[in-house]
Amino acid sequence: MKKNFNKNKEMYISNRYNAEGLLVRKECFHLMSAYKLHNPNNEPAYELYYDFDTHTSPQIFKYCIDGLLHRENGPALIEWDKQGNIIKEEYYLNGSKVDELAILIKSSQDNNL
Repeated sequence: MKKNFNKNKEMYISNRYNAEGLLVRKECFHLMSAYKLHNPNNEPAYELYYDFDTHTSPQIFKYCIDGLLHRENGPALIEWDKQGNIIKEEYYLNGSKVDELAILIKSSQDNNL
């Protein structure tokens, strides 16, 4: 397991690797929010990978702000099957589940500011 902090020491990042050195899980926590899943950089706060013999494929990505599922320009929760096909996409704003249209409207409003 590799642990490190971002340059401002605001986020704690924990990476887990398999025996071959391939990333199998990544978690980002905001230190000022009691270690809640948090990544404000439009990157997943939680990444889980299927661990194969010679490669690693994504299984689940979660985009979170202060521990709540949140993403303004795409799904906040994405799941893949072992063949790499997306099997689930869910959209959230501040922890509340919304439909894709709400995300498109929010993104459009932000771009018009």
